[in-house]
Amino acid sequence: MIDIKADLERALAGFKWEVIGLLLEDQRVIDVPSDSRAISAIFEQLVMECIKPLAEKYDCILEEGGGREYPDITLRDVPGMEGKIAIDVKTSRKKSPNTIGGFTIGTYLGYFRTPTQKVGTIRYPYGDYVQHWIVGLCYNFEIYEEQVVDVVEKKFRITDIDVIVQKKWRIASRQTGSGTTKHMRSITNIEDLKMGRGEFASQEFLEYWRNY
Repeated sequence: MIDIKADLERALAGFKWEVIGLLLEDQRVIDVPSDSRAISAIFEQLVMECIKPLAEKYDCILEEGGGREYPDITLRDVPGMEGKIAIDVKTSRKKSPNTIGGFTIGTYLGYFRTPTQKVGTIRYPYGDYVQHWIVGLCYNFEIYEEQVVDVVEKKFRITDIDVIVQKKWRIASRQTGSGTTKHMRSITNIEDLKMGRGEFASQEFLEYWRNY
């Protein structure tokens, strides 16, 4: 019996930020941009490398999503499962030791409302997936100064990472994501995220957001 949650948590046990910088062709190392989008992209790739061995363990096929495609990872042809498994990686800086601003956990339009059709930026029709998992990374972002010869440079470090592994509906709120995007937002308390204490029961989640 495959236990996705337990296997993902084992694969990500002890996960930490070990990135020093970007390696150029001439072997110089330059700083990683401090923009949250760059940090999120690196986090996604690091998580991907942790999860890839699961495909071999399950004897299934792992497909990586591209760009803004949902999900980041598709597991298909999983023995004993009739459908596919979606794994989406999300990141958020901590606002306090136990809160984040919230993950955006997917659109509530397009493919979400047409589960039998391949609409927009999704690899397979939403209904082809029998499980939708979120791997969420909550982290502290600290800026500090470092003197290099006669120049004081601003650096940053990523610390205190909490890893969340939950089904999407278990961490969903009734709030939309920030900005103008049509996305659902997660709850914001880190302990509730870890325990999957969202604002919905399973079927209620689909009904609420498909009629939002």
